[in-house]
Amino acid sequence: MASRYIGYALIVNVKYFEDPEDNREDTVSDQVNVKAAFEKLGFDTKLVTESTDTERQGGVSDPNTTDSAEVNVTIDYFKREFEEARKHVKEQGYNHFAVFISTHGEEVREKDHYIHKLCFYDGDESTEEILFKPLDKQLRKVKKLVIIQACRGRNDEPDGEDEDLGVPICIVEDPAEEYQSSEGSSPPMTEAETVHCVPLCIPNCITMFSSPSGKAAYQGHLSDLLLKTVKNLKCGEDVKVLELLREINRQFAERDIDWGTYDNENEIYLSYDLVHLRIFGYESY
Repeated sequence: MASRYIGYALIVNVKYFEDPEDNREDTVSDQVNVKAAFEKLGFDTKLVTESTDTERQGGVSDPNTTDSAEVNVTIDYFKREFEEARKHVKEQGYNHFAVFISTHGEEVREKDHYIHKLCFYDGDESTEEILFKPLDKQLRKVKKLVIIQACRGRNDEPDGEDEDLGVPICIVEDPAEEYQSSEGSSPPMTEAETVHCVPLCIPNCITMFSSPSGKAAYQGHLSDLLLKTVKNLKCGEDVKVLELLREINRQFAERDIDWGTYDNENEIYLSYDLVHLRIFGYESY
């Protein structure tokens, strides 16, 4: 019997860390919006985030009590859930697998290059090792979409150097003209920005980061626009993933966001905290 789902989506939101100052309690909207978006797209979904022991066992916890220990998204917990998700995709014969991860992130210098790391409750792990290598090893032929809501600031840069000031573009009515350069210059590159960051390249996969290499990510916009864009799709309409992501880009460019630095009546400085796309080994859905 054929499944009523077109694929499987694993949604991960890491809100709590060993250092309470790193906590991200205000990111619940990420998990809510992304789960709703993928369900509307026809995906079976699984949410991985902090819970109580009672909830993990299938019960219903009382929010007014504190006797259930919180289960945090540790490295091992994520690995187990990720492995179960990959097994589920294979067992169900899904041709599409989406992964959304919302957490802290960082690019770490290793000799003459940087690698990206994702943060969990009890430490950091290489994004390539914990996410992309397992995907490529077990689901190489499955078409994959990976969305990472995490910073990519660099560990050896001074404070403030990871602020994304964006690049100047003109807002146009015709989408065919949207990538034409506007007058004006982009903010100058720092020395670290000229150093290579190891790309996360695997076959049959689109990877969308919430920030460009070397920059911090602004939270909330990506999940919000993903849900709004999906809601605007017509029922039964074929979805072209790249066009879906480009529509998110266009909507973000039109948002009234105070970047605190640049202001011009005829142009805005579009921050690539959302718009930046890394596309590797992609085969059309």
